[in-house]
Amino acid sequence: MIFQELVKVHGLKAGQVALTVGTLLILVNQYDGIFGQENFLLLPALITYVVPFLVFLLGKRKEGVGC
Repeated sequence: MIFQELVKVHGLKAGQVALTVGTLLILVNQYDGIFGQENFLLLPALITYVVPFLVFLLGKRKEGVGC
């Protein structure tokens, strides 16, 4: 299954998972940037949301292969 098909079929669920997991990771990893005196790091924050999204989709792809 190509990436566009995966996003079309599983994109909404992948987005929900990425939003949930990413938000929890942001709170843990950048707590001082949000609530303290440290700078909030934008690029790591974006990566924190993209990685769970891609992992979910790749897991669905692997599941579809029958492994």
